Amino acid sequence: MSSKEELLHLIEKLDERWIDDVVDYVRWLQQPTDTLSPVEFQRVQHGEQELVQGDRISLKDWRRQHDV
Repeated sequence: MSSKEELLHLIEKLDERWIDDVVDYVRWLQQPTDTLSPVEFQRVQHGEQELVQGDRISLKDWRRQHDV
């Protein structure tokens, strides 16, 4: 039995209360994978460079600086 056939067989036996959750999960699996935009990628690279240089800030201090 192929994986797809097994999946269909399991779905047929699935308790009705779980169907909506399974449908949501399968829809989520079908979405394209997330990718970073060029700007986001540059920000990640900048952050990595700061870490290598030893530039760090605690979450508590960051929240205070950004009023979060």
